[in-house]
Amino acid sequence: MGVPQEAFDEVLRLGSNERNSVLRILANHQLGNTDFAEFLRNEFLASGHEGGRGIVLGREPYAVWFEQEGIRIARGNTVRSADSVLFTWQEAAAEIDDLIHTGAYAPAELIDDAIPHMRLEAAQSIWYLHQDLAQDATFFLSEEQFSGKGFPDATLELANLLDDPLYLAQALQGLRMFAAELRDNPDLLRFHIAAHSPERIRQRLELLQNEPTFYPSVIREHETPTFITEDEIDDTLGLGSNYAGSRQSIYRFFSEHKDAKERADFLKAHYGTGGRSHSVSHADNSFLDYDSSGLALKRGNEASIKLKWNAVAKRIDALIQSGRYLTQEELTELEEREEEQALADEGEQEANAEEVEEPDEPQPAEDDFRSGDDAAGQRDVQPLVLRQEGRAPVQDGEADDIDAEIRQGDAPDDGVAEHHPGKEFLVGGSGELPSAVFRLCVRGRGGFRRQRFPFEFIDRRQPAFGGGVFQRGRHQQGPQQAEESSFHRNVLLRLRVR
Repeated sequence: MGVPQEAFDEVLRLGSNERNSVLRILANHQLGNTDFAEFLRNEFLASGHEGGRGIVLGREPYAVWFEQEGIRIARGNTVRSADSVLFTWQEAAAEIDDLIHTGAYAPAELIDDAIPHMRLEAAQSIWYLHQDLAQDATFFLSEEQFSGKGFPDATLELANLLDDPLYLAQALQGLRMFAAELRDNPDLLRFHIAAHSPERIRQRLELLQNEPTFYPSVIREHETPTFITEDEIDDTLGLGSNYAGSRQSIYRFFSEHKDAKERADFLKAHYGTGGRSHSVSHADNSFLDYDSSGLALKRGNEASIKLKWNAVAKRIDALIQSGRYLTQEELTELEEREEEQALADEGEQEANAEEVEEPDEPQPAEDDFRSGDDAAGQRDVQPLVLRQEGRAPVQDGEADDIDAEIRQGDAPDDGVAEHHPGKEFLVGGSGELPSAVFRLCVRGRGGFRRQRFPFEFIDRRQPAFGGGVFQRGRHQQGPQQAEESSFHRNVLLRLRVR
């Protein structure tokens, strides 16, 4: 069926997924940007990222995707269809030029505001660049322009100054000298942010020196219904949660667990409660929110969609099966890391087996504390995860046995945990435990066996941000925190087998 010209024109009239996009497109055209097609490519691919949107014309939905080669459009809610059409950036530049010449691209109000807005954005970038200046470094504009002024006042005043051709020429000359110094001495800036780099600012100021060309408009501002496409949903899920290595963790779990409910429960715990902005096609008015009920994608007041965790699990599984969740490079890297970890675990088990001596029946330790020396910190520390089995975390001054599950191959195949004097563990807890006897839950071929080993307390430390916490007797993943009104702050306890 193809894509009608009007659908392509309407996509161009809406601009990219960044606010004020149409103003930037108009200003670059009015000021004669000689590489208009490349400008459009950079404008629509926000920070190099692909994205899209859905639009509705005459009750007909169209899916749109901005990709490296151009703009792809298809009828329906996904561009992954046989009738999708790719319009190159050169075709987009030529079509926008035709629309502007015929007055059919943007209303008169936007045409009048385009160049003043470019001056304002240039002034804002200069202000941000000044804020990144290292101590004792000299800026290319007078400090009086920034001293004692807030962002809105300083940038508006600077934008008005840039309307003066003489001031603009002097600012551009100073910027070029500053950029040359920066190349020789990168430490002039504390941060190097591409969005307000000297090169980006120079390009804008040079364009502002050009004589503008205006064309009248024959259209009025209007609303175009939009929606979140299937492609945008998949793209958002493909980014994972807010945790580092999230997608790799999800991929690994889905590879090892096929049950739909297990997958949904894992995703609910993995994501936790939270969200982020710039999440749908990297649009600056979009948000991703998630909690125990599911995951919600929103773009301004235009469109939103809510998915339950079982639906999220099905979509991620489809992405994995189609090879669109992790790239081949990421898969290779993941396999290499897992092989390295397996070799490290095997080497550790062999080293531990060589040190094993058949122990006598271990006796419970006294209800006191023995502090380890500094050399203890040099020993290999293994993670041990508490299994509180429905009880609140052990409090200071309270004696108790703790169920724990050995991780990372510490349990031998026959399900018997051997006594390793001097071996150290990290466990989660809530204070210095007066009882040094712990009950270890060991998984083997025959199921679980519990054995008692004496431990001595060494020290305690705060867990790193982003790890699991112990709350009301359950180990939970995600950004949840223990209620300090009910329990002590959770810590990691370092214990040594006696």
